[in-house]
Amino acid sequence: MKKINHSEEIKTTRVGGFGGSDAAMVLEIAERISTGQQLTTTQKHRLLQLKGLETRPEFDSPEIQAGRAFEDEVAKVLDAKEWDRETFMQPKPNTTMASRQNFRVFAHADFWNPKTNTVTECKWSRKFNHEGLEKQYAAQLQWYYMLGADAVCLCSDTADGRKTTDITRDDKMVELLKMSLETIDEVFPNIDLTITEKGINELPPKVARLIAEIETITKTMAKEEEMLKTKKAELLAYMDGNDLTKVWSNTASVSYTAPSSSVGFDAKKFEADHADLFAAYRTKLTKKAGYLTVKINKNEE
Repeated sequence: MKKINHSEEIKTTRVGGFGGSDAAMVLEIAERISTGQQLTTTQKHRLLQLKGLETRPEFDSPEIQAGRAFEDEVAKVLDAKEWDRETFMQPKPNTTMASRQNFRVFAHADFWNPKTNTVTECKWSRKFNHEGLEKQYAAQLQWYYMLGADAVCLCSDTADGRKTTDITRDDKMVELLKMSLETIDEVFPNIDLTITEKGINELPPKVARLIAEIETITKTMAKEEEMLKTKKAELLAYMDGNDLTKVWSNTASVSYTAPSSSVGFDAKKFEADHADLFAAYRTKLTKKAGYLTVKINKNEE
């Protein structure tokens, strides 16, 4: 069974083209372009990598290592004379798929049988079951059909065990992938790839320290606000129960306002029912200063 330097080839071919692992993103990018939405930062980074303006960072994890080990085990089972491992696939020459103006289209098949033109794709996961994996990688599996495969098989390893599933060709998905590539190709030179979001590893050390300090202060304030809320509730109950409207110390005072009700104005409903009148009275321009919104991940609290 032939095996090439797969990781190095993937790194090289990502410049200048979309591979099978990009299938779902291709659909998402085309959808955003068609609906006039800005691309996400992740999508912009992928296109910058495609243009050779960025280098894809190296990724490794226990899950990735487990996936490689699973693929090695599958290789031992398949007939080495019939199957080629980690095969680079491209569209047939002189086809629409092969004539993209701004990028190439390709795939790296885990295993390919040249006699039957069959692709076997291996997926390892403890997050998805077999059906979940088939759904999660539906676009990538149909990508092989788009490139001309006659049959595609998913070999999966999940918490439920191992399973081999024959993937039926989905003509609608294949056509959608082709149309999405055309959509991207048509506007490719004019896509705005300005990055306005950066992770902490991309920032100067001074700015990274600022973020860490703000995070620490925000966490402290959140705990103190919760404690303050509890203490104020206790004091409110005391004042309400003792008919007090104000208590004080030498340095502070606390006033109690009894519950009340008032009639509000439903601006949204008024706008919906009387749009012209609402617009006529909406003449005041209000300026707001820029501000920061700090969110703390719950699993980091």
